[in-house]
Amino acid sequence: MKKSFLIHSCLLLFFAITAQAQNQYDIFNYKIPAGFKQTTKTNTVLMLEKNEGKNYCQLTLYAAVQAQADAEKDFIKNWDFFARNPQQGIANPETRDTGSLNNWQMLFGAAKGKYNNQMFALTLSSFTKNNINYYIGAVFTDKKYIPVAQEFIAGVLADEKKFAVVKKQQPAPSNNTGASSNNTTATSGKSKRIAQPSLTFNDGWTSTAYDDYVSIIKNGTEVRLIFPDAQVDNSRPQNTSVFEPHYWDNILKKYYRVTGQPLVKEKPQYSYGENDIWLAPATDIATGRQGHVAMILSAQNGNTAVITVFAPNAAYFNTNFTGTADFNRMWGYNKYNATVSDIIGEWKNSSGAGMEYYNIYTGNSVGMATAHVSDRFVFNNNGTYQSEHTGTSTFQGSVSHGKSNYSGTYSLNDVTLTATGRAANDPGEFTCYFEAVKYGFTLRLINKKFSGENMILYRVK
Repeated sequence: MKKSFLIHSCLLLFFAITAQAQNQYDIFNYKIPAGFKQTTKTNTVLMLEKNEGKNYCQLTLYAAVQAQADAEKDFIKNWDFFARNPQQGIANPETRDTGSLNNWQMLFGAAKGKYNNQMFALTLSSFTKNNINYYIGAVFTDKKYIPVAQEFIAGVLADEKKFAVVKKQQPAPSNNTGASSNNTTATSGKSKRIAQPSLTFNDGWTSTAYDDYVSIIKNGTEVRLIFPDAQVDNSRPQNTSVFEPHYWDNILKKYYRVTGQPLVKEKPQYSYGENDIWLAPATDIATGRQGHVAMILSAQNGNTAVITVFAPNAAYFNTNFTGTADFNRMWGYNKYNATVSDIIGEWKNSSGAGMEYYNIYTGNSVGMATAHVSDRFVFNNNGTYQSEHTGTSTFQGSVSHGKSNYSGTYSLNDVTLTATGRAANDPGEFTCYFEAVKYGFTLRLINKKFSGENMILYRVK
């Protein structure tokens, strides 16, 4: 087994760049490398790219998911999904390595492939701790991108407490889950947890949040973002990487009565992040409306969401929803206006990381480094608020601690929350909206002046 320099370099870089992470995604803080552009950001995947003539580098961070009982199984699952591609000459990893970071078990793999007569290298770093797993992929055509990938991977800070809060906020699934016959009518109660669980966008799409899916409608076409069903996920067939038939039968057919066999539009031969599209004539079981339905799978926190599009005829799909990106962009409509009554209460988030710091030459430990930040807001019903923001780092026995407390009044106008009494150079203006999750909502606050302050807050009480 070949040893990889990448994983050791990530360990050395980790603490040095911890304070630089400025962006938030899922349970992570991260920094966009110089010259890279964010090309994809959905509930399941964040992708950054840099193109320089014939050379390119892609960095992909996948949302944290429920881990399996074995970190090796997590790695294999991630490798099979992200890397394995016989058409590009990638089978098992050519290089493997392991390490640990603050009890996160790290498994690393690398291989070489070929696409359009151009050679490229691919790496995958899989991180597992307790019940959480996430992974980061890098694809590049020149070795000059290796240090860039090292720094990005080392700078991704995972907040396991945030993952735990998300799981706690989601009630247990109802008993009406799993497989249904074609004659079963699936019903979903409209969420009552916020005042306005529906929003019409400027382009004409209207999004409505239900307990187990988001419905997005325009001109007779309905898109559904169906949240993952743990029971269906857990019953997936083994020894296959083709899961569309399983979700077609157990999810889509709860809502649509399908006629005949589906037409499968296979993903491009050389592609990453693409999925097959299934299409068939269908009838909406609830309304009796006839048309055509398309389905694609979308990974969500280690489980599988299903995106369906129901349109009047098959010709609609010749110019609309022709690829994975067309489906996944609909996650951008999963946002809803907040009202003052919605946000009254206590909201929190936190993130932290740590590492055992080793000398790369001797292998001896030189100390433990940790870092942790947290945010807490309390919005009172009299128009006042309090917020607390803390950060702590330790290394070789020394402790650095910072804490900021603010209080004042707040107001909410459309999607802008204004809070007085912030720091001297902070106007206190935040973009504010809700995002639907299964059986509930999270509150998103994005500082308009300091965009790196992008908080996903979970209700405490």
